[in-house]
Amino acid sequence: MTMTTINRTQYLNAAQKSLETTIARGETLLTADGYTIEPYADRPGVYMVARPENDPRPLPKGSSAWNDVDVLNQECTCAAFEFHGTCKHLIATNKAVAEAARLMAPLLPTQDKPAKRGFASKEDFARAVAADFG
Repeated sequence: MTMTTINRTQYLNAAQKSLETTIARGETLLTADGYTIEPYADRPGVYMVARPENDPRPLPKGSSAWNDVDVLNQECTCAAFEFHGTCKHLIATNKAVAEAARLMAPLLPTQDKPAKRGFASKEDFARAVAADFG
């Protein structure tokens, strides 16, 4: 019994350490690590996150040089996502999307400024037409 408890504890400690490393890698993936992110034109909310072309590390068997990240469903195609329910690709993409939204916010129309077009009522429209065409 003691052997099972030790193995389970070691497993949980290793899983926690792996998750901490994943979170730390996600914070620097697009900056220090040199990964890139590109949206798919035909898949809204899905991004291709690719490792640098000059990355000297060999790809693990069955892996590709990129992963698809779906920010709408909070999913990634990598093995780490299957294990942890999160991954460095998803963390980095969420961070990039949030930063883009923050930077774009001042350029987007807001709800507190109603559009100045159209007429308030059919009567206003009729008066405008009558004024224009007598």
